[in-house]
Amino acid sequence: MLLTMSRFFIPYHGEVPAELLINGHRVVLLAREAEQLQGDLLLMGADRLQSLDESEFDSEEKAVSHLAHKTQAQVVVTPSNVEIRDVIATLEKELPWIH
Repeated sequence: MLLTMSRFFIPYHGEVPAELLINGHRVVLLAREAEQLQGDLLLMGADRLQSLDESEFDSEEKAVSHLAHKTQAQVVVTPSNVEIRDVIATLEKELPWIH
């Protein structure tokens, strides 16, 4: 059986994951490729990227769940073929407002 190592890249501000506030939702974006996030760090309120190695967990789902629990935010794994600005715009349209 071939095991593939997957890695997520997370935008960070200082020592914590950078969170976006979208319609009252706290959201952390993840990407499989650093390049997808690198150019939009300021847009996300981040100053650097940090990687999370999925192999530290049993599955992708557990890695994402761990980050959601750690940050108490919703975690979105961004599609690799979509620009971050477009992901944010879609979330702004689709997420309901919470007050």
